[in-house]
Amino acid sequence: MEESDKNISDNNEQKDSDGSKEILSFESKFCVLLENQNEATSLDKGEDVVDLNIKLENVKRKKKYNKRKIRKKSLDNEIDELVKLIESKNELNKELGNEEIEELSNLNENEEENIIDKLLNINLNILKESTNIVSLNNLESQIKTIFESKLVNVQRNWPILKNLEFRMIFDSFGNSNLIKWFRFWHNETYQRQQQFFYLCYRERRYSDILNIILNKQNPYHLDSLLLMADLIQNEGNNERANDFIERGIFALETAFHPHFNLCSSNYRLDYSWKENRPFFLLFYRYLLKNIEKNNLKTSLEIAKVLFSKDFEGDPLGILLLIDSLALRANCPNFLLDFYEYFFKSKRLDMLPNFRFSISLALHLLGMEDEAVRNFEEALVAFPFILSQILDFLQIRADPLIESNYYLNTLASYREPEGLLLLVRIYLHHSNKIWSDPVILNWLEITTHKVLPRLQSVRKKEIDQWAKKRKQLFTGLPENIARHCLINGLSIPETLVVDAKLNLGECIQINPCPPKVSQQGYVDKEVSEEMDRPQQNNLNERNFGLIMAGTSLSLGANVTDPGGLESLDARVLQLLAQRPDGFSNAELLKEMSSMQPSSETPTTAVELGAVVNRLLSESKIEMLRRADQASGGSDFYLRLKKGSDLTNVSPEEQLVYSIVEEAKRMGVWIRDIRERSGLNDLQMRRVLKALEQRKLIRSIKAAGTTRKTYILYGLEADESLTGGTFYSDQQLDSEFVQTLIHVCTNWLLQRARQAEELHRSDPVAQRFALNFLFYVARYIHEKGICRVQLGTADVESVLDIAVLDGRMEKRLDRSYRALRLRKRTTPLASIPCLQCPMSGECTPGHVISPENCEYFRQYFEL
Repeated sequence: MEESDKNISDNNEQKDSDGSKEILSFESKFCVLLENQNEATSLDKGEDVVDLNIKLENVKRKKKYNKRKIRKKSLDNEIDELVKLIESKNELNKELGNEEIEELSNLNENEEENIIDKLLNINLNILKESTNIVSLNNLESQIKTIFESKLVNVQRNWPILKNLEFRMIFDSFGNSNLIKWFRFWHNETYQRQQQFFYLCYRERRYSDILNIILNKQNPYHLDSLLLMADLIQNEGNNERANDFIERGIFALETAFHPHFNLCSSNYRLDYSWKENRPFFLLFYRYLLKNIEKNNLKTSLEIAKVLFSKDFEGDPLGILLLIDSLALRANCPNFLLDFYEYFFKSKRLDMLPNFRFSISLALHLLGMEDEAVRNFEEALVAFPFILSQILDFLQIRADPLIESNYYLNTLASYREPEGLLLLVRIYLHHSNKIWSDPVILNWLEITTHKVLPRLQSVRKKEIDQWAKKRKQLFTGLPENIARHCLINGLSIPETLVVDAKLNLGECIQINPCPPKVSQQGYVDKEVSEEMDRPQQNNLNERNFGLIMAGTSLSLGANVTDPGGLESLDARVLQLLAQRPDGFSNAELLKEMSSMQPSSETPTTAVELGAVVNRLLSESKIEMLRRADQASGGSDFYLRLKKGSDLTNVSPEEQLVYSIVEEAKRMGVWIRDIRERSGLNDLQMRRVLKALEQRKLIRSIKAAGTTRKTYILYGLEADESLTGGTFYSDQQLDSEFVQTLIHVCTNWLLQRARQAEELHRSDPVAQRFALNFLFYVARYIHEKGICRVQLGTADVESVLDIAVLDGRMEKRLDRSYRALRLRKRTTPLASIPCLQCPMSGECTPGHVISPENCEYFRQYFEL
């Protein structure tokens, strides 16, 4: 480490006497090209090779601006002489040695690194701008704090940071000596705490994880801060969540290496090192917090930090976000410079978000012609995104757009799933940009400008791009999956399966672990299981089972639950009195009201321990329901109603209980998601696991595409299946008409029999009625259909025949078939209406009514 630190520091290197002589001989050759001998600097071994480029540019400036005196020898010859001097390998071998050759060969690389460093340079004043806004109540604590931070405001109530059990160390140099890679290192104490954290997470002991940071075991344990901040935020305690995130960033800043420069892109961190991942995740969470607070310039600076620390891999997919942040922060110039530099290396032209954002940036800068041209290019490459933007904003598309094959709403159904995921990410980040009325007006005007060209001149290019999109946008990269998980966006399961991605078990601390992963120490089995691919069923936010325990345990030390058993009976008694259950606040209020005045009121900490224990013992369960007051949803506790399963996860037990409670009516997949609190991908995996074990099954409700789940051994209610007359969720109209025909014929036959038996009794003939029971028995005895028809089924068939006018139904549920007679009018029998010679028939002629044979027969009738 000491040797590496010396290599990092530019001022700690010493020159040896032999090397200096060789350097002077080389320096003398450069002095021929410089007018002022005093301006020439010594080129020692520690000098940055980018100085060579600076000298080249100085020579060029002499020729361009003529600011200095030019010697008699032409400047072009001098430049040629310098180039020959650099390219001469033999001469460099003699005068510079091997190290100087490497530096000169990396001249362009170092120049490039300096350009990147300038482009991604971080402004610390802006970065901390949002944290400088301190309320008057917190002003005193800010003044009295003994800590200092360049990134966040250190709160007075934070634990004193001493004996930090992790730190940053130098790892290696990059392609050039300008690039320096660092990583974080954990001591043995921190490693043990990490193992304990994994164990608690696997066993869902969230109160123990909270104790790690609240009981001063390690108040700056990064993974615990990340996890609890995420869970607390879902409870609505954003202030406490922000506090945990900022505390983690402060701990990271304190652990920085002395030579690590956060503001420079030349000092980097490799995401593949497991110890480095909390750095990226904490800063990304900090970025999201600033976006929520509308601190957009600060958010842009944080995005630059995350991108600059590993921009070659871009582990968190900052390229999918930085363009929208630049536009919202009113920094279009930065976006254009960024696009120009990374255009080739990152293939930004293949990312739909940059295609459309560049045109918006040009529009904001007043370069309308360029903006229209780039917008046209964006529509040529990704035409279907226009309808996606309008649909996302709930704006009805213009008829000209809907009539276009590539621009209408249906065009998106022909695109690859991977590309649709990119578009969904883009709309998630840019929806506030497009919802601006000024931008919408520009979008409408510009679309009508370019639409004629898209339908004529550019049509062939659009066809070519359609083929190209299907070839290029396949699979799912790790960083895009990671970006979706952190931002709470669902990922199509087919993409995950096709890409064979391991989304990880806990996205708060390790979303989509890299396939190539490094760690400074070996984890035990419990932590290794966190990265196993088969644990994908827990790959997204899992709040449903833990929110109550978490919220009730915050802010205090959760001690041994011994002595709290007496509260169990009270909690169970309260829940038994209200089958619908209690929310956290309601339960705490009821517990306090039912206690005698002589007893100490139950605290949230004590109640939290009781709730956690009852949940773990499966005596109570937690579900989500709509909150009419807030318009959102809330979690509530109730007594356990479902059956207990063995060898299933808590999520599977929860979903099974919801399905079991619905009984024959089943439960819609959306209702399962809302009541369980699970996200789409996690819920689908749980449902798939239960289906494979034949615990539940899915059906589609008749006449709809809704998928409903019921217990495996139950028969679904007819309101879902449609009853006997539905096949594959479609009404079997042919089967129904056949039954109507059979029943009608049998009733007509019965009516004829009644007429023959009662010839002298017209009333008996008229009221030859048959009850429903006899019709149903006739169908069953004749074996007309293989399906067993009940009385209600037969009645529904006969009722249809009644509506068709083929039967008559009385109040006593008896039926009589009606004879259908053809209704004719007197005019129908006149022969003239059907005579083919009626046009030539005239009185007094050869063909006349007087001699018409058919007319005579008509009058004789």
